[in-house]
Amino acid sequence: STTGGFSFILGTAFKATTAGNNQAAFHWGGNLMIGSQSSTFLLGLGGLIGFHYAPAQSVVFAIDGGPQLTLVDGTADFSIGALSSMLGASLIFLF
Repeated sequence: STTGGFSFILGTAFKATTAGNNQAAFHWGGNLMIGSQSSTFLLGLGGLIGFHYAPAQSVVFAIDGGPQLTLVDGTADFSIGALSSMLGASLIFLF
């Protein structure tokens, strides 16, 4: 059992390079999220556009944003903006 609301989100993103190479480039793609927010069903999908830079081997810094449609317990929310609370920034480690 859980105390309070149970929350988790699993997601994936697809990014395709439009200009540049694997070291630095602009990209576009889409994302899908599914999970639970405060014990209610959550589904999110959207598009993304951004750029990435590889400062070291197996490390990628990316900034992404775009339109997002989120469904939480039957209520839809549409937004356009950054994909993370850090203005769309993410640090990805490849292994």
